[in-house]
Amino acid sequence: MTSPAAPAAVAEYPLLSFGDEALATVVVPGTGARLSLRRDIAPLLVSLAAAFHREVQPLDPRSCWGHCHGPATRGWNSHAAGIAVDLNAAAHPAGAAGTFRPEQVRALHELVGRCTYRGRPVLRWGGGDHHGRPAESHFEITVPYLTAIEAVAGL
Repeated sequence: MTSPAAPAAVAEYPLLSFGDEALATVVVPGTGARLSLRRDIAPLLVSLAAAFHREVQPLDPRSCWGHCHGPATRGWNSHAAGIAVDLNAAAHPAGAAGTFRPEQVRALHELVGRCTYRGRPVLRWGGGDHHGRPAESHFEITVPYLTAIEAVAGL
């Protein structure tokens, strides 16, 4: 299965290979979860993951990841570009809906709603419809590179 084309706003993020200098492995504070992400915008996704841990559900370090590249990521993919994370993926597998309790869904919407820069959302949650199927563990950057860099500076 080939991945969908990149959304126009984020198509400028090139795919990264393991070992690329643009990648950094960062630990989400207070969790032990390690995420491999695009170095210069990692703070956006790390702050999201830390808030998820505090406000939605404790992170399981064995079930969280960022950058990955493999057969399922042919073509453009936000994970292969280093601009996405899956949090507690074992508890919220791709394709499954309703894996969060209603109060957690409310907390997720509030959390994502706070992730803005100049009033514009900078990321989205994969709950609901993510390229035709739910991906409730998935979060990805949705803004162009320079906007993401400015958002990091504003943290």
